[in-house]
Amino acid sequence: MNRWSLAGRNPLGDEGRVRMHDRQLGVAAAPGRVLSGPESAVLRSLLYYEAFGFPLRLAEIERLSNWKWKDVDEVEETVGQLEARALLKRLDGDLFGVAETEAELRLEGERGAARALPIARRWCSLIAAFPWVRGVALTGTLSKGVLHKGDDVDFFVVTAPGRVWLCRTVLMLFKKVFLLNSHRWFCINYLVDEDHLEITDRNLFVATEIAWLQPVVGRSVWQRFFEENDWIESFFARWTREDQLANVRSASRKVGILERLMPRRAAEILDDWCRRRIEKRNRRRYGPALGSDYERAMRAQPGVSKHHPGNYQSKVLDRHQARLRAFDREHGTNLAGTDG
Repeated sequence: MNRWSLAGRNPLGDEGRVRMHDRQLGVAAAPGRVLSGPESAVLRSLLYYEAFGFPLRLAEIERLSNWKWKDVDEVEETVGQLEARALLKRLDGDLFGVAETEAELRLEGERGAARALPIARRWCSLIAAFPWVRGVALTGTLSKGVLHKGDDVDFFVVTAPGRVWLCRTVLMLFKKVFLLNSHRWFCINYLVDEDHLEITDRNLFVATEIAWLQPVVGRSVWQRFFEENDWIESFFARWTREDQLANVRSASRKVGILERLMPRRAAEILDDWCRRRIEKRNRRRYGPALGSDYERAMRAQPGVSKHHPGNYQSKVLDRHQARLRAFDREHGTNLAGTDG
């Protein structure tokens, strides 16, 4: 668990889908609080991250809000206008937030991430050495450049076609036997194969996770991944993939013994058997609590393994919409009333 999995924090929306409506000239607000499109975009971004105690820097607002900024100077000008209207505040470390967001939690997390990142990258290299693995990325808390005491290190894994469940089983056996089932440095909760790189859940939560993803191994795979998920540009108009691909190394072309020796047909049968067994166990264990949200939180399809029993996506999105409404009531704005 980690703060980006809502551990111990109030997160933020299924209804809160950030579209490109703010490209219009402005967003109507309650009397006395008319917001321009750029102002609305800034506040929505800050309110989303507020739930995680994560104020933003100017460059992050530029990259992670739904406005086509000309440059970071325009962001700074807009932030200054909102600060003058007491709708946001300037914090330590060149950070900006709203309401009760404080800088220290993020700054403390950045210090923790600086210590953990070299170790996490070595774990990525280890995971990449397992059979059928084609790409490894950091996700969750650490991918945002923060890590707090008790947070897990989360990984996103891409496998060879048709080998997600076989690969997942081998990785989980390693964790149980050699790591005594510890999640701290080995939390692998999302795997897709090379034929299923497009993420089908298209909302602010998923777009945010993709925009912060830190690929480490498998450059060509991650290039394709970002190409197939360029739909996130409808949430973040200034997002580009180049920065996320800057330090990604290519995957090894060597094929391990297990992958080389296992007959193709046997691997296909075993992969399907692993999927059905894990799906049966998960549905029995998590189905009653998740109810209608089970399919979204615990996806078990050929080529896709998603293990989010806490259903963080729905909780974050619902809380975000609730936070927008609360902000509107307090400040006379209309952030929740628009198609965002």
